[in-house]
Amino acid sequence: MRDIAIHMFKKEEFAAILTNRRNNFEEAQRRLAIQNTAIDIPGSMPELNPRSLLLFNDQEFPSSSFCRMFSKFKLLRILDLEGTKIKILPNEVGGLIHLRYLSLRRTQIEELPLSLQRLHNLQTLDVRDSHLKGLPTGIEMLTKFRHLNLMKISDSREFYKMPKKTASLSNLQTLSGASVDSGFSRELGYLTQLKKLLIGEVKGEDCRQLCDSISQLKWLRSLKILGQGEDEELNLQELSQPPQYLEKLILKCVMKEFPQWIGSHNCLRYITLMNSQFVKDPLTTLGQLPNLVYLTLFNAYVGKQICCTSGGFPKLRTMRISYMEELEEWSRIEEVTMKSLRYLYIESCPKLKMLPDGFQHLAAIQQLYLGDMSEEFMKKVRRGGDDHLKVRHIPHINKVGNDGDGKYMYESLWDGEKI
Repeated sequence: MRDIAIHMFKKEEFAAILTNRRNNFEEAQRRLAIQNTAIDIPGSMPELNPRSLLLFNDQEFPSSSFCRMFSKFKLLRILDLEGTKIKILPNEVGGLIHLRYLSLRRTQIEELPLSLQRLHNLQTLDVRDSHLKGLPTGIEMLTKFRHLNLMKISDSREFYKMPKKTASLSNLQTLSGASVDSGFSRELGYLTQLKKLLIGEVKGEDCRQLCDSISQLKWLRSLKILGQGEDEELNLQELSQPPQYLEKLILKCVMKEFPQWIGSHNCLRYITLMNSQFVKDPLTTLGQLPNLVYLTLFNAYVGKQICCTSGGFPKLRTMRISYMEELEEWSRIEEVTMKSLRYLYIESCPKLKMLPDGFQHLAAIQQLYLGDMSEEFMKKVRRGGDDHLKVRHIPHINKVGNDGDGKYMYESLWDGEKI
């Protein structure tokens, strides 16, 4: 498929790709892709004047080559340097006044030049998983921003402090990786065009103002909130008027009290609740959501019993129940409950004694994953065990483990009638 795509690019004069096997361009091209070559970029490509340039290179480019390139390719609109081994973004990047898309994802750049504030047409900046230490002064002047992706994909989960005049970025649709303080909590409410928001380092003292601001984001589709630490308790009950079109919700913080607005939000399709430590069973409320498709509960409940109400979870396809260390019993599942469930994960619930009665009513289920469960529980599930009749209709049952390096390992316990 790749070869066909490259052939069509050349035939239609849509783009050109430079590799070690081909180290020069025959003619000017609007769109260029350079893959794994040590070519001196501007010296080998005179008068190309491209509109899009994508570098896929694991070799280190000298900053001097980038300086010459930026001074030559004045009409660039798209510049993608993802994964390229560059440590410094030259100040000359400020001369690319037509630039709309800039990706520095997975680069070694630690600091952005001040000249970046001259890119008044820039709509997307992606610095995810880079070495960047902070945003440059004056970035709030780039009022055409649509997408600002800052999140570091690492165990440290570092966030970036937003500028004081964040409200000027009123056209933002995506903001991912922003650190929350009292100032940003207030200004967030002015970003009324946001559709996707990922914020972290949220403190309990900022919850009221933060919830007031989120209530103003009427077009929001995806919301992810991470507390300042694993023990930071947030009162998200303050969000009395959640965005009405919200479809995806991820909350990683201690709440203890289940936010009632979640249970009445009919548009929600994807929910992940982590470290919530609810005192009351959240399943009784979550089961009323008519369009919920995906649900993860990770250390979300500290009680001993969970219950799915009759007819609950009508569209749920994937469910994960993990790290509920006090859970002992799952009440009976009625025949009309979770009728669309296909994938079920039960992990690290050491006190759970058995699968619920009525589990055999989950007719649509295709795969059951069990991880770090008690030997008593696993014995009941295996052939000849007390719960085997409840699961024998499931095509695939797997035991999930960890290899010590953070990677999941799967052991098949049941493959239909084959064993």
